[in-house]
Amino acid sequence: MWRVLSIAGSGENVDTSETFGHTFKLRIVLEHNPMSAGALMQAGTVAGLGGAGLFNAAQLKSMVGAPKEPPDLVWNEKICFLDHQKKTFWNWSGDLYLFKRTARTFKAWVSRYYEAYNTAMGQRTDPLALRGRVELLDERDIPIPAQRITRLYGKPIPQGTGDGGGEITDAQKAEVIRRFISRNICRLVVEIHDRPGIHVSRNQDNFKELDKERLLLFDCGVGGQRVRASQYLKVKGSAPKGTWERSFEMHWSRTDLPSHGYVRGFPPTDLYTFAPGQMLGGEAGQLIDHYQLDSASSSIAQPSGAWKGIHSREMKYLAHRWVYPFR
Repeated sequence: MWRVLSIAGSGENVDTSETFGHTFKLRIVLEHNPMSAGALMQAGTVAGLGGAGLFNAAQLKSMVGAPKEPPDLVWNEKICFLDHQKKTFWNWSGDLYLFKRTARTFKAWVSRYYEAYNTAMGQRTDPLALRGRVELLDERDIPIPAQRITRLYGKPIPQGTGDGGGEITDAQKAEVIRRFISRNICRLVVEIHDRPGIHVSRNQDNFKELDKERLLLFDCGVGGQRVRASQYLKVKGSAPKGTWERSFEMHWSRTDLPSHGYVRGFPPTDLYTFAPGQMLGGEAGQLIDHYQLDSASSSIAQPSGAWKGIHSREMKYLAHRWVYPFR
């Protein structure tokens, strides 16, 4: 069984030649405690269901050994954007993970199993490339060594080879970690590094006319636990960079920007276009795939085949967000 031990966030400034903003780091600590066959039989006895006779050997093995998934990630954002040069504004709110779970921001979460394997084997992916980090710890918060993981289950056999040569696939790495987690008390630590900012390259057209203001609110978490954060940015191309405004707080001090007298515009299409993408081998969170928006009716058309049985709750939520993009 999974439980959320802690969720914490932090923010730090990001300054590059093209970006003015922050890095928002969300640290999620999940603990897994497997239920043993003995505990299952005892639970059956306590319930008056016959104890060991409640399950046969195959059922017990299946229930004890099957890896269970933790609660899914929720990444709610609200964006308030003002373009003072054009006298326009737009607002948007929604669960970005539900819309775009293959986005680079969520790579550490969806690849948590094989990235935990990479870390244990001393092959940690660069946090800048991964936009985060993943680590598997024991119940004392000590990193689980590679020897402990491979001692019982062995290293994966590279796909398509018979002599141990070739590359180990991410799916094989993920399977090793899933099996280890399903049989051990351990903690999975996932850090997600988001980098929200405003594009401020001096080589862009009309840089001197750049005059933008943005408020970004986060409400993110797993399993009912949430972290709230807010980012505020104000940039003006004709003013020295030292006069630009920026703040990041781990709470909401305000929820909107004044836009009186401005004309409502529309957010960038990539915000409200549903694009979950194709999950790759070893990646988690394969809930929804290949859905298309019918622009004429703002409804979602389900493809044929296996996807006809998709969860109606998620579909209704997505349809609601498309019809009411500014809520």
